[in-house]
Amino acid sequence: MGCGKSTAGKKLANRLEYNFLDIDELIQKGENISIEKIFQYNGEAYFRQLENKYLRNLNEKRGNYVIATGGGLPCHDGNMDYMKERGLTVYLKMNTKQLFYRLKHAKKKRPLLQNKTEAEVVKYIETKLEEREPSYNKANIVFDAFNMKISELVEEINQHL
Repeated sequence: MGCGKSTAGKKLANRLEYNFLDIDELIQKGENISIEKIFQYNGEAYFRQLENKYLRNLNEKRGNYVIATGGGLPCHDGNMDYMKERGLTVYLKMNTKQLFYRLKHAKKKRPLLQNKTEAEVVKYIETKLEEREPSYNKANIVFDAFNMKISELVEEINQHL
């Protein structure tokens, strides 16, 4: 959350001349409801079910894609292994301080951070990174995203293609 998956994904897709998909956007369009409302009305477990459904439905798409996933998607139901079997995975790595700064100044508010103090947000980020990094670190490419240059990421990706 907040590392720039969607922003970097769009730029990367453009640079590679691939299509771009954001799974959160697919869910919102497909379910005709915002991610925030899904969490509010149905909870996180239901949202994770939707992520799995939409991820697996991507098999029907033809062509080359850069896909931005939600931050939790790679950590559930064997999704990281599933994605690696079907393509190249990239972890846009940032530390707690970097993520906190970006989330604090983000225009888009995050459902999981609503009504939290700054200290609670920092603790949340620390906890989530600790939980999720074992999955994230399975990515084919672990890329320092704080001062990200898309040209460097493209170069890294081309080495793996």
